[in-house]
Amino acid sequence: MVFCQNIWAAEAVVIVLQTPLFAGPKIDSTILQYHRKGEHLYIRDSNVSPSPHSKNYDSNNPEEGEEYFPVFHQVPSSGFFETVTRTGQSAFIKADHVKILYADEREKLTEISPFEHDPTDYRLEEPLPPKYPIYDPNRYRMALAYAFGPQRKVNYPYPSLITGEDFKVRKGFYGHYIKKVDWDPYDRFYFGFFGYYFTSETDFSLLSGTFAIEEQKIISIGPYFSYDTFRINKLTLSFAGGITANRHIMTIKAQNGASLDQRTFASWTLTPRLGSNIQIKSVFPNTDFFTGVELQAAHPFRLTSSDPQQNRNNWNQEKDRVYFAPGAQFTVCLGVQSTYE
Repeated sequence: MVFCQNIWAAEAVVIVLQTPLFAGPKIDSTILQYHRKGEHLYIRDSNVSPSPHSKNYDSNNPEEGEEYFPVFHQVPSSGFFETVTRTGQSAFIKADHVKILYADEREKLTEISPFEHDPTDYRLEEPLPPKYPIYDPNRYRMALAYAFGPQRKVNYPYPSLITGEDFKVRKGFYGHYIKKVDWDPYDRFYFGFFGYYFTSETDFSLLSGTFAIEEQKIISIGPYFSYDTFRINKLTLSFAGGITANRHIMTIKAQNGASLDQRTFASWTLTPRLGSNIQIKSVFPNTDFFTGVELQAAHPFRLTSSDPQQNRNNWNQEKDRVYFAPGAQFTVCLGVQSTYE
């Protein structure tokens, strides 16, 4: 039987962990048997040239002249090679699950396997994941990061012309605490809370000789969601966002000569936030490096003060407030995120 097969077939070797032989050239055909990695079988030759140096032609059609055949096996449009089972029954095997053995220099021109990872290899690499094979729906992520970004160029409407200004970088801390939702078996969607604490400072010189410092603090907290849109072994890309309630506190110190006047302006706002972040996995045990960019949209609001004016010349008597027009700003975060159960 083997000699008959060699007459019309080429030898091949299975290059995946396990592959089925089908009754027809379709993935939903009846499976006749399985072959394991390293087992040899025979593939219908299809008149492939027996040597890269010799010409082969179809002797069954002499009237059409010599028909030359390729040096390598061509994969049929169905994606299956025809073969036989161990009992000699005709069968079909996926073409990318086997490698044709040419036993000549053509071996150097063909890949051993086209796969970076064997799609049929279901085995788990050691060590096994923690708590395997128990599925634990309770997974948590906690992050703490240094946050910074540009200020919005907004200031108190001083009664004197501004001759110099210095808007310093807005900086502070960001954190979130989130839990995997119960209905997500793929460990991608998390929901919880996040918050910010920012400080910023701006210096102003006025034509009247007054020097003013505006110190602003913003405390934000609100609901937060995160969805892992892309994951590989060492890297995760997530889309995230939420809405925060913000407490704005601006302290303005205005000094003219020996006279120092200080007042505090404050207000509450709501801010929608959207962004994305990258997590480089396991930089430390159970801890990832975390970096992200977030965009915040702001509705118009005003900061007002109930503090008395010590020197009326430093303050605008008609518009004694700080007005923020609609706008947006971005924040960059750099920090760590811990995942635990």
